[in-house]
Amino acid sequence: METVETTVLEQTSTFPRQKANKRRMRLSFSMVGIGFTGMILLGTITAPLITHYNPNTNDLTQVLQAPSAAHWFGTDHLGRDLFTRVLYGGQKSLLIAVEVQLMAVLIGTMLGLFSGYFGGKTDKVIMAITNIIFSFPGLLFAIAIMAALGPSVFNLILALGFVSWPEICRLVRSQTLSLKEREFVEGGHALGASVSRILFRYILPNCYGNIAVLMTLGMATTILAESSLSFLGLGVQPPDPSWGSMVNQGKDYMFFAPWYLFTPGIVMFVTILGINLLGDVLRDYFDPKMKSSK
Repeated sequence: METVETTVLEQTSTFPRQKANKRRMRLSFSMVGIGFTGMILLGTITAPLITHYNPNTNDLTQVLQAPSAAHWFGTDHLGRDLFTRVLYGGQKSLLIAVEVQLMAVLIGTMLGLFSGYFGGKTDKVIMAITNIIFSFPGLLFAIAIMAALGPSVFNLILALGFVSWPEICRLVRSQTLSLKEREFVEGGHALGASVSRILFRYILPNCYGNIAVLMTLGMATTILAESSLSFLGLGVQPPDPSWGSMVNQGKDYMFFAPWYLFTPGIVMFVTILGINLLGDVLRDYFDPKMKSSK
């Protein structure tokens, strides 16, 4: 009997330790990914200080040079330095991702607040529009918009922003439906607070954490979508660099100049992975249920 009790106690005591070790390993892995992404982000911001090459200047004497001390990532089919183009392409991709997510957060948050707070016909109309957009694959919808508007960075931001806001709208709506019944909101009503004050001073601040998580994860999705559209020729237009267009150009030389294809692809993969890991860390921080379950 004592042996059974001792075994049960030992097993019970190991569970918290196993969970702590698992959480520590997961956090360490996340920090490595975030660190790589931070280095790439820093490189894109300080690109003019890191490299002296112009990303769009051709040098036909340096066509398809392998990686070397002069060209860290090699050169492309026009002799342009790939390291420089990867940095400037990342600068463009990250800037587009931030602008798309700001647009999505602005539209999605406002509509989600109105839908959840007012309910009734307002809620039905907003949710109907949201469901219509959700019924189409996001990238396919963006391709259709780009085909109609024409390829440009501005149209790219509009297209990706248009297909990105419904997810944030649903999140904010669900939180608003829950928060508007809470005591502090009822207290605001009792004190005579206006609707705008209730929405933006009482309800919205309690949504910031989850909005930040969704915005972070959305940036990774946007970078992938932007690269896909640029790969198809609907995004950033030549000669400006973009990770997607560089992969598209590099595929034609993959057997005798593999660095042309793989360097932008690997940098894009690491960036997206790191942003997703950052989103997971933020989700664990802002969601106690997720934290306690791991």
